[in-house]
Amino acid sequence: MPTWLATIIMSGVTAGVISGFMTFWLKRIEYRNNYYRQIIDKRLNVYEIIEKDIFYALNSLRRFGENKFSHTIFVNGMEGFQGFKAALTNVLQKKIWISNNTGHLLDKLERGINEIRDMWLKMISENKDVDEINKTFIAFGILRFSFFRELHMDIEKAAKNDLKNLHKVWKYLKEERTLSAENIDVKKGPGQAFSGRHEIK
Repeated sequence: MPTWLATIIMSGVTAGVISGFMTFWLKRIEYRNNYYRQIIDKRLNVYEIIEKDIFYALNSLRRFGENKFSHTIFVNGMEGFQGFKAALTNVLQKKIWISNNTGHLLDKLERGINEIRDMWLKMISENKDVDEINKTFIAFGILRFSFFRELHMDIEKAAKNDLKNLHKVWKYLKEERTLSAENIDVKKGPGQAFSGRHEIK
């Protein structure tokens, strides 16, 4: 076989191999980018739910007398409280898509919410009337106002930090999922136990 013909054939084979490799490499990059895009979309959707259902509710306050405040989730009766509890549960079911830090803070929020939930269930079992239960919710909201206010700010700060790094999908995928590091007793955390008695003026 003439040298020139062999050179042409080898050049064609080499070009074909390089072209095939480049096509394979570009397809891998495209697949990875599509995969990353889906993960970002999933995560972004959960943070949007947190903003719409959690932050919006915690941003709404009601004033009672001088220097007494409560989040409205404790003021709008059992129906309003149950709506917020359901929204929080919905977010926690999607916790795999958020960072450990934000997830732990939402766990802490749930423990705080469960304190009044448990008292609410107890009052129902004791056949307390709706007015009595509603007043107890308000008293709880006033007593725990600082606790939930500070926790709201911590969650918001953590969520904003997550959003700044949302494009770092590889970092998120490498993050080990951990349980909440602290088993907080919210009755001790805010510094004062809630007895259930209400003194609202």
